[in-house]
Amino acid sequence: MVADSEPDFPARWPARWLPCGRLTPWLLSPVDTPWLPPDLCRRLAQAAEQADIVVVHDGARLQPLTALVRTSLEADLARWLESGAGRVLDFYQRHRWCQIDFADRRASFANLNTPQERERAERSSGGRDEGERSGQE
Repeated sequence: MVADSEPDFPARWPARWLPCGRLTPWLLSPVDTPWLPPDLCRRLAQAAEQADIVVVHDGARLQPLTALVRTSLEADLARWLESGAGRVLDFYQRHRWCQIDFADRRASFANLNTPQERERAERSSGGRDEGERSGQE
């Protein structure tokens, strides 16, 4: 896990990607999504054979900050950020990317920004989808 140490950097991009370029590949995940599915890495890695960036789709919407990104994109990412760009999907469009369906794990991508949202989510499903409650992965 890597924290963003640049407080003035636009929140829409993890500024600390660049110094971590030696890790391969990058697994990107927002901190306000606490219940990522246990099969996330495996499913993203399987799809990564066909793309440089693999992005989660939860069945309702694209989750652009939950993705697997090849470290070979580091130099282009640096140039792109230096140009003043910042929308995540705009960067993805520059490369071979695909989305992978996680509709079976939709609750796992709940975006929880307040204690009240977390309490509601825990009461309703505890962040688990039907497949996880029945013991399936």
